[in-house]
Amino acid sequence: FDGAALVPIGPVVDERTPGGNDFGSIAADVNGQVVVAHVQSNVAGTGSEVAVRRFDANANAWVTLVAPFAIGTVNQNNIQPKLRLNAAGQPVLVFSNQAALRGFRFDGTAWVDLGSIASAFVQIDMTLDANGNPVVAQSNTTTLSVVRNNAGNWVSLGTLDSVGFPQSISIFSIASDAAGQPWVAWNRFGGTP
Repeated sequence: FDGAALVPIGPVVDERTPGGNDFGSIAADVNGQVVVAHVQSNVAGTGSEVAVRRFDANANAWVTLVAPFAIGTVNQNNIQPKLRLNAAGQPVLVFSNQAALRGFRFDGTAWVDLGSIASAFVQIDMTLDANGNPVVAQSNTTTLSVVRNNAGNWVSLGTLDSVGFPQSISIFSIASDAAGQPWVAWNRFGGTP
């Protein structure tokens, strides 16, 4: 948005046949450097991968940060990459492969593995704490769980089970305040009160 209208940034982000990518996430630093993460089909078209690209304004091109993360043949709907930039401008990425929540931080030359935690959740969202660690809210529609990564370990911050409502958790969002404290908002639907 340039103050008056939406303006495209460079060419199309994907490098595969249109229709093979989905579920994008975008982040920008204070200087306007834009980074995106999205799901696309792998080269062979036999599985999915998460690609992270930074926009190079001089070349008017999207540059892949190292190689995409291979996912396999899981349902693209459940991968949902989430991307944020820490205070140093380093991309922090989380995504699900339907078996585990994975986390990574780009250090300028390579992706640093932040570890994984067993997870079969179908929806995720992410924020960063005051130290730049990912804090992830995840839901399988009946349970909302929040976990924080600390030095490569995922630690539970709490879980909400919707059985007590009795309704399902349909949509949620997570954000951090200036002190890095995570806040979660969610919507519930269905069921009889």
